[in-house]
Amino acid sequence: MNRRFIRAFALFLFVSVSLGTPWALAQTFRGHIAGVVTDSSGAVVPGAKVTITNVATGLTRETTTDGEGYYSVPELPLGEYSVSVEKEGFQAAVAKGIRVGVAAETRADIMLSPGALGQRLEVEAT
Repeated sequence: MNRRFIRAFALFLFVSVSLGTPWALAQTFRGHIAGVVTDSSGAVVPGAKVTITNVATGLTRETTTDGEGYYSVPELPLGEYSVSVEKEGFQAAVAKGIRVGVAAETRADIMLSPGALGQRLEVEAT
């Protein structure tokens, strides 16, 4: 092959990759669930175990709330989810019907009530 062809081809690849990369990185078919866990007085609950479950597939992701009671689970496939939260000294809480859309952050703030961990409170999202 001649050098001119190789240089032209290399330039073509460079331009194609350079222009295509930002567009490709911007495309996502996943979503995000985030929220704050509080108690019945409105105080944040750090260290609570948060489990997010895809209703259709059973995919489960777990995280823990930070010092501000915040949790975040990115890169979730689209669909309907339930969010359950557990913490010693509180009733477990479950929010159902949480919908994850394309490239969107869905908020699911959860309030825990005092009680034994074996008790459970379910809330249906609207």
